[in-house]
Amino acid sequence: MSDIEITRSVEIPDGLAAQNLCRKLPPGFPIFSDTETGQVLHESTLFLSRRLLGRFETGHLLVTAATVSALAYDHRDFLRFLIKEQKAVERLAAKDLYDYAATMTMRPSPITGDQYAQGTVARRVRLAVEFAAWLCERGIGIETDRAAILDLANRLPVNTHLRGNMRGYRRSAHVRSTLLPMQSKDHEPTILTQEQVQILLSQLSLPSRPESEVEQALAKRNCLMAKLALCAGLRREEVCNVSLGSIAAIVITSSEKRLMPLRLTKTKNSRIRNVLVPAPFVLALQQFVNVERKALVPAGIKNPQSLKEPLFPPLRRSRKGQVRPMTTQNFSLVVRQACLRAGLVTRVPAQAAGKRVELVTKPAFSIHDLRHTYAVWTYLLLRSSGDPNPWLYLQAQLGHRSSQTTIDVYLRAVRLFEVAVSDKFLNFATEIIGWTEQ
Repeated sequence: MSDIEITRSVEIPDGLAAQNLCRKLPPGFPIFSDTETGQVLHESTLFLSRRLLGRFETGHLLVTAATVSALAYDHRDFLRFLIKEQKAVERLAAKDLYDYAATMTMRPSPITGDQYAQGTVARRVRLAVEFAAWLCERGIGIETDRAAILDLANRLPVNTHLRGNMRGYRRSAHVRSTLLPMQSKDHEPTILTQEQVQILLSQLSLPSRPESEVEQALAKRNCLMAKLALCAGLRREEVCNVSLGSIAAIVITSSEKRLMPLRLTKTKNSRIRNVLVPAPFVLALQQFVNVERKALVPAGIKNPQSLKEPLFPPLRRSRKGQVRPMTTQNFSLVVRQACLRAGLVTRVPAQAAGKRVELVTKPAFSIHDLRHTYAVWTYLLLRSSGDPNPWLYLQAQLGHRSSQTTIDVYLRAVRLFEVAVSDKFLNFATEIIGWTEQ
């Protein structure tokens, strides 16, 4: 066996279903198979189906399809580890679980190039322990390690993902400590300077093929999405899910310079809120809707200008005759690639599997850093204008439940960034953020 493939099928053939006891699977449910022989991996497919299906006869999912897909790829990562270590599933031991947890501290994530997030480690380690306990319950595995594996499974907190709540993995970050203590990541906000913002925005606005109308529209979309995160402090999922109706509801004239309310319907914790956006930027968004956006919407869409459709679509992708929103993963990838092309990079040490430390080049900034930059820049603008408590305004813009949360996150960053404040910077920040005395 060289690799694991995840295929999607409505049902398993009759002969195979008799062995797996999982004939009726929902359409699109992941099935694990060997890439060389095409043989279905019975235990892995059965494990995932038994964990994620409710009434098994009807194939009712207990979680969303996106959660099923995420857990399938996490389980495949563990199976690939076993293949690399030349360990058969039937010979799984407790030591293999410890070794698997250790690999995520010795190699960077292939997607971000950074240390694995705590939630990712907790989710993958938990799934691996659950799979090992599943094998023990079915009488598969080394008898001497049965007690150790079941003890690890008993130390896991209550299964929260069966209720469709993936945040339970992040809240129960101590799951990973049952196998391997990990150093927590440094979450101090990263703030961009004026020059770095100018370089990043100019790189995003450059089309890969200037003669192509579609590439020009993509560059305009990417730049506007980054500016929206920068001038209003939105999270990446909030930027991707801005609707046409939110923009169309704003009535504005070309001479207005004040801030305009933008309604967000899909936010963190599903709380609808309004954020203030500069009027000139709203005009730029409305112009994008009337011109460039039409080049990105595929043919055959029922009503591409419907108020429920997303403002920022991907390139020619549709589902059931509707425009799909830009995904957060693609949005982050666009910003990371722009940083690499613009030379906004950093070199960090990463330990390879052979315990050899190497320097890895990675983007210096992420899309969330634009939100942090907005918070610090706005605080400095408000304070320079004489606002006695800028934190209250920032709390409402950022969508925090308490102003103390805003202070705890950004107070140190504000103090460190104050040395870069100048009249030139304040003028540029005012132009980007659009804040003026109301």
